[in-house]
Amino acid sequence: MMMPATVYYAVKNGKYSPLYLIYAVVQYFFIFASASRGAILFGAFGLVASFGLAIYKSEFRGRMIITTGVLMAVTTIVLMAKADVIYDSLGIFMGKALDENGRIPLWKDAWKNFKANPIFGTGFDYYLGGHNGGKSDGYTPYWYHSTFFQALAATGIVGFLAWVNLEVSRLRAFLTNVSLEKWFMLFGYAVFWLYGMVDVFYYTPNGLLFLFIITLAIEKSVESAKLRPYSLVYIERKRRQKLLTKNTENEK
Repeated sequence: MMMPATVYYAVKNGKYSPLYLIYAVVQYFFIFASASRGAILFGAFGLVASFGLAIYKSEFRGRMIITTGVLMAVTTIVLMAKADVIYDSLGIFMGKALDENGRIPLWKDAWKNFKANPIFGTGFDYYLGGHNGGKSDGYTPYWYHSTFFQALAATGIVGFLAWVNLEVSRLRAFLTNVSLEKWFMLFGYAVFWLYGMVDVFYYTPNGLLFLFIITLAIEKSVESAKLRPYSLVYIERKRRQKLLTKNTENEK
């Protein structure tokens, strides 16, 4: 989420854009060093998209293109010069390729628990799978490594629909009164959200805190009337239609 923000500052402070672009690439290498395949994959999409938008929108397009080319050349040279070291250090990571790394059994478990508790779900189950006879440490929830399956299994149909309503409302705030800042924030949000489909970060305290901050920031530029959840807007529209029909019948 930081990389798109950093690239945005490359546009905002165009004279210093090379420094911000370099910093964004350094941030990505920290992600790469974490050996998290999901973060590396989705982070790469976010970085490339941010660079593309920054070059397109910048008043200093020439220097941004030159900086991007130099960064690509330097990165290629470093990778070639340190190929043996990089290969050895990332051998285990690369050997995993794009396998599911144990997530499919968790997703199957989530679906089974959803079917057993379809209305309200199992709860977040701080007994590490207590519904399956698992042991408890009373601290961490039983994670399904997917926001989709976590919402479905832990909160059931009621909670899942509430989550969908929340995300649709959040996305609407992004796409209302669209600005350059919002586009870069949307890239960061998209990376976070997509990665959450295969990992646990959406429901962790720091993850939710990031989402609250970014949501409050984008909502400042949107009129309150446009931020009402679609579910409430739908209920109010139906209520007005019902009252109008009733008044029409009374007049007849």
